[in-house]
Amino acid sequence: MRPLSLTMTAFGPYAQQQKLDFRELQDRTFFLIHGPTGSGKTTILDGMCFALFGDASGTQREGKSMRSDHADSAVITEVIFDFAIGEACYQVKRIPEQERPKKRGDGTTTMLAQAELWSMPLVGEAILLAAKWLDVTKQIEILMGFKSNQFRQVVLLPQGEFRKLLTANSNERQEIMQALFKTDLYQRIEEKLKDKALLLKKASEEQSKQRQWILQEAGVAQEHELLDCIQQNEREVEDILVQIKSSSEELKSAQQAVNQGAIIQGKIQDKQKAEQLFATLTEQKPIIEEERAGLLRATAAMGLFDAEKNRSNYAQDVLSLEENCKTYQVELEIEVQKLKQAQQRFEIEAAKEEDREMLVRQIIHLQQTENKLKLLEKALSSAAIRKSELEQAAKKKDTAEFNYTKIQEKIDHIILDEQKAVQLALEVGSREIQWQYAQGLLTKSRLLEEHRKKFTQLERQVSASELKLAELEKNYAAAKSSLTTLQHEWMQGQAAFMASTLAAGESCPVCGSADHPKLAAPRGVMPNERQLKTAQQQMEFLEQEKDTCRRQHSLLQTERDTWEKRIADLTEELKEQAAVPLLELAQRVQTLREKYEQALTGEQRARDITRQLEQLRKQQEDLHKELVQVQEAWRQAEQSFTAAETITAERRLAIPEELQGMGNLAAVLKSAQDKQDQYKTAWEQAQQHVQQGKHLVTQKQTLLENTSYRLKESRIKYEEEQNYFVKRVAAAGFMDQQDYETAKKNPESMSITAKKIAAFDSEFSKAALFLEQTAQAAENLELPDMLELQQVVVTMQNRYNDMFAAHTNLEALLKRQQAWLKKISQVDEALGTLGSQYAVAGRLAEVANGSNEHKLTLQRFVLGTLLENVIVAANERLKMMSRSRYSLQRTLERARKNAAGGLDLEVFDNYTGIARGVGTLSGGETFLASLSLALGLADVVQSYAGGIHLDTILVDEGFGTLDPESLDVAIKALIDLQQGGRLVGIISHVPELKERIDARLEVMATERGSTACFKIG
Repeated sequence: MRPLSLTMTAFGPYAQQQKLDFRELQDRTFFLIHGPTGSGKTTILDGMCFALFGDASGTQREGKSMRSDHADSAVITEVIFDFAIGEACYQVKRIPEQERPKKRGDGTTTMLAQAELWSMPLVGEAILLAAKWLDVTKQIEILMGFKSNQFRQVVLLPQGEFRKLLTANSNERQEIMQALFKTDLYQRIEEKLKDKALLLKKASEEQSKQRQWILQEAGVAQEHELLDCIQQNEREVEDILVQIKSSSEELKSAQQAVNQGAIIQGKIQDKQKAEQLFATLTEQKPIIEEERAGLLRATAAMGLFDAEKNRSNYAQDVLSLEENCKTYQVELEIEVQKLKQAQQRFEIEAAKEEDREMLVRQIIHLQQTENKLKLLEKALSSAAIRKSELEQAAKKKDTAEFNYTKIQEKIDHIILDEQKAVQLALEVGSREIQWQYAQGLLTKSRLLEEHRKKFTQLERQVSASELKLAELEKNYAAAKSSLTTLQHEWMQGQAAFMASTLAAGESCPVCGSADHPKLAAPRGVMPNERQLKTAQQQMEFLEQEKDTCRRQHSLLQTERDTWEKRIADLTEELKEQAAVPLLELAQRVQTLREKYEQALTGEQRARDITRQLEQLRKQQEDLHKELVQVQEAWRQAEQSFTAAETITAERRLAIPEELQGMGNLAAVLKSAQDKQDQYKTAWEQAQQHVQQGKHLVTQKQTLLENTSYRLKESRIKYEEEQNYFVKRVAAAGFMDQQDYETAKKNPESMSITAKKIAAFDSEFSKAALFLEQTAQAAENLELPDMLELQQVVVTMQNRYNDMFAAHTNLEALLKRQQAWLKKISQVDEALGTLGSQYAVAGRLAEVANGSNEHKLTLQRFVLGTLLENVIVAANERLKMMSRSRYSLQRTLERARKNAAGGLDLEVFDNYTGIARGVGTLSGGETFLASLSLALGLADVVQSYAGGIHLDTILVDEGFGTLDPESLDVAIKALIDLQQGGRLVGIISHVPELKERIDARLEVMATERGSTACFKIG
């Protein structure tokens, strides 16, 4: 996070709007917030913290209490903070809950808290990310990667809370580092391992129960008992098989005896059947002979059919003419009767004058029924409306019942889909672990690639540093040799100068000797002191450059070795996966992620289906309510229709049925008028019918006379043919015509009789032959006792069945026992597999969840490693700040036996050689250690590039506890942070800092509130 601008209105000591644009710092990354005590320096940090998280930088101050006492009551307290995270820019605005004047009337009203978070792209319009107080806070925590209290421990270091990161206990430090380094994955791994171990343990217990259930079902206590039972049953099966074979042979012998007896019995029964059949046919023979004689008489009668036919034809003519005479007589009588009827009709029509007058009165009465018909039509219309309403209500009822049935079917179908989605959702955990593991491999592989690039870069830097160091050592040697030469020449010159001043016999001021055998002589120009000093400075400069280069070279070598070790550690950790190409790993991660997302989709679909089921059930409930309402409406419509029908029936009773309806009335009226016309027509027709009847009677009398004459002639011819037929009957041998009629048969009947006689003759011959054959077959045979023989078979069969059933039951029991034994073997195998898996998974779960000597969970182990890196980075500054006296180190000792450890800190004092708690440091030492730890943490977090950008560090006070030398070291450490582009801001009223830092945010206090502005240079 890097601040861009901060605008505070009526906030803290700032009564008016105060805007601070941090972009005025330009390329400066180290600035001082300076001002008198109580002027509002810390309020600037409060404004940032309040805008981001809704609370102040110190735990003693709350956002609600930050309203300025100097501000006018109409001015709204608000804070607007623009900041950048990486390349993205954001703006957050907060208005705390406060009292403001009412818009109308006197008094105040409570203004609720408001908050907004906007994304501010370089191109395009701003995008609203959140617009509620808690939503803004949550979104800020997601963007920045940590919460308010963690922000105050790694970015903004407020008064009184600066030392918390240093003095925090193991749990508090875990919470901070967990948020910064995103180690939730390892916690999920702990939980997954624990769940896996529990599942394996539960599965093993289930298998053990299954084994016990199998033994209980088998009725034994141990497996060897089941083996003994199986062996015993196998022996019994072999014994029963021997008995079954013996019983089967006995049964076969008994069945053969029954079969032989059945054959003898059959022969005797065949003889009895043949005797019975022959006797029966013998009894039928007289009847057949009688039918044979009748057939001969019928054949003779067939020769008289021609004469009988001629007689019958004449008889038919007689009968036909007699029938015609009768018909004509009847027709004559009918015409006579019709004539009488016509005369009677004429008399009747003449007497209908009174009826015609009644028709007139009837027509008048029909016309008077019009009003009654109108009332009836109205009642019928109302009944039709009620009937229509009833039909509509019935349709609605049917529709509601159909919808209710349809949604029930839909619910049943969705329940099936839900079961499938739930099955897929159950695989989310395993697929997530596979994907996370592959993602971890990919991340480590990418990190290994980056480490290799960094190592290659450091190799080049080390080589360049070696060349530079060799060059500097060469230059330093040359400068040192030059200085030695100059110093020698200067000393020679000084000796020559002193020698020139010596007199014979005088003591030498250097050695005190009075004898001067060989005086020093001048050797060219003697170098002066300035030349010596210049050479001395040049040598010291080159020596300093050489030492600096050597330190840098040593640091580069150390850094190179560190990266080389990291590469080796990652290679060892990845093992064979280190050789897998990144593209292949990325594809594997993508595939596993797609499977995991499919499972997540199934899980989401399961939730969606559950919600859909809830909605459908609610719809079903609504439809049920609607169905009840529709059924009630249908019942009411039915009652209304029944009432309308009753009224209609009452009004219909008041009118004759034939007159109900205007159409019926018109029809009846027309009918009466037509009847009147009919009476007139009937009167005219009656006169005509009398005339026509007289003519027809005369015509029928003439026809009857002619037919009677023809009948007389036909009777004469019939008598002649009858006499001729009688003579033919006598000649054929019949006693009389009656005898002839008795003998006569139709050809079909004669054919049937002939076939019957032939069949009888054939059957009688076969019966005689069958009787002869069966008598010979049954000769000397006695009827066996079949009941006794069958009883023997039944006894043998029962004995065989009992043995076979015993064998079947024993075989079934043996199969069940063998199946139980197989199941036990399978369960034992499964128990062995589960035991092997649990031995690994259970131990992994125990170790990962802290069941070890130091109570370290997997996540704490990872965080401990990260803390070691933080400590290394922090000690680089702390050793410099403490002049190599102190260094931080991690301790695995726990404050309590049941407490989790691994993240506790202690300080090692190089003066005493003893490690002690960080709480034993003095105020200034605590400040330096806290500052070193915060800076080290920022370096490590930034190097891991886990999405958290620690581009800014703000320190509130603490410098007043340092002596001048420590202050210099602390300021130098903060200035060094600028090399990484990090913005460093400190709050202090120490005068020396104002003189040494040229970029300042000056805060001035006045009677009407504070103001602030940047001063550069």
